[in-house]
Amino acid sequence: MKNLLPSVVLSLFLFTSCYSNKAPDEYEKRETLAIHETIARFDGIQYVTCRGRTSACPQKCGHSGEFAKFTILEYTKFHKYGQYGNKRKQYQIQISDFNKSLLINVPKLPKGLQQGDKVILNWNHDYVTKNHSSYPIHPLLKIEKIP
Repeated sequence: MKNLLPSVVLSLFLFTSCYSNKAPDEYEKRETLAIHETIARFDGIQYVTCRGRTSACPQKCGHSGEFAKFTILEYTKFHKYGQYGNKRKQYQIQISDFNKSLLINVPKLPKGLQQGDKVILNWNHDYVTKNHSSYPIHPLLKIEKIP
């Protein structure tokens, strides 16, 4: 029984350290792989329904909604820090959810933006780690209509 006590205490310690009440950081690690500053053409907004075939699809998976689509016309600045983050010909960003409710933390499109208008479109190619998962994100930093 005395030999079992240290194992139980160690197991309890490891369990409580892994499952603490502390909220996780927004991102445990975030690395910018590329910076994209472009002139782009607004191609319009398209509603997309996720066909992932999970129990959350299409309403609650986060991949259904309205997407603003752009065609890249020219790069004004591009810096790639490593292997990933190549130049693109297209860029899209989700602006609403399945129910067409606007998403928070997404820059709003400029007022009066119509299909065919030119915009300044800047984003980063970041690689993040959160809750033991790693994945790329492409946050929109600036969108401004060109007169």
